[in-house]
Amino acid sequence: MPFSAEDFLETMQRLILGNDLNSTYKLALVLAIADRACELPLRTSSEPTFHITYTALAEEFLRIYWPQVKPFETPTKDGIVSGVLRQSINNHQALIITLIADFQRRHEDGPRTLTFCEAKSKDGYARLLKRCTADVVRKNPLQYIQGSC
Repeated sequence: MPFSAEDFLETMQRLILGNDLNSTYKLALVLAIADRACELPLRTSSEPTFHITYTALAEEFLRIYWPQVKPFETPTKDGIVSGVLRQSINNHQALIITLIADFQRRHEDGPRTLTFCEAKSKDGYARLLKRCTADVVRKNPLQYIQGSC
């Protein structure tokens, strides 16, 4: 669904400033679009639109969220607890965090965490990207821009 530049910017503004901003997915979507748009060559007035695929957005989501799966230590009254930051306001972990953590567990290399760049060359990365495209990007944040399209 093509947007004029003004419509696009207005939609981004509504997305960021909206009262229902309870998901980091929405902000990640804005970052992903901005990052991909910056990689595109400059357009002329005769070519005012550009296209970003769902897969490209999903790959940006994976890149953005990848470091957030790394455990951090939290001091408690009983000592230090190691865990992954919860990305959701309910008791469930954000799906993208779960997908990345599962992928990393399958490709563990001792105590070292797999980097995003390394992950791209591993078996199963295409499946991870496809799942992120279908179950994260298309089902969640894009609905705030495209409605039910």
